[in-house]
Amino acid sequence: MTRAEILQLAARARQIYARGTSKQIVFETLAAGVDKPMQVARLVASLPNPEGVRRYRTSNRILAGIVFIIAMFAGLEKFAVGVNLNLTAGILAAAVFFGIFAWCALGIWNLAFPAYTSTVILLFLALTQAPRALLGALSPPDGTTDGTGALFFTGDVVLGVLLPLFLLWFTVRVRNNIFSKTNFFGSPKKDKNGNFLFASAWEAQSGKH
Repeated sequence: MTRAEILQLAARARQIYARGTSKQIVFETLAAGVDKPMQVARLVASLPNPEGVRRYRTSNRILAGIVFIIAMFAGLEKFAVGVNLNLTAGILAAAVFFGIFAWCALGIWNLAFPAYTSTVILLFLALTQAPRALLGALSPPDGTTDGTGALFFTGDVVLGVLLPLFLLWFTVRVRNNIFSKTNFFGSPKKDKNGNFLFASAWEAQSGKH
């Protein structure tokens, strides 16, 4: 399926869903004429639920704000590291990292499903650095044995492990309540019979799907 066909299919999905049609019917309508139903299922799952948007608007804005703050700090940190090489490297590194996180923040604010999944991936990658951060924290700087080591350890645990874990949970929670409840990386889930599930988390809990 070409990009043009995907965009056309996405536009049709939004148009049909805007009439108040359930996501299941939207999927069945569009999947009838395609060879790859998974692609259609992804498009349908990425449609924001109006009631979910209303319920989680504040949480979504908070999430977008947090990700934008991360974008600023990431840009500043990479500039500080890159400028040790030269000014151009510092500016480029800052622009890349700020741009990636800022794009995610703007996408979350505008309810763009790929931005949530991209944020999940970035946070997951951040967590892969946690073991190294913890190992470094367990070794006090300069071989000190006083209480300062505990401060370094606590800071690394909070910033390197607990904060990414919390943001990962928060991002998935907001995404699964505004859109369909998907797996970790955004693919639609299936029931035991192989049928796609399009209910959001709050719909599944309340039985309103």
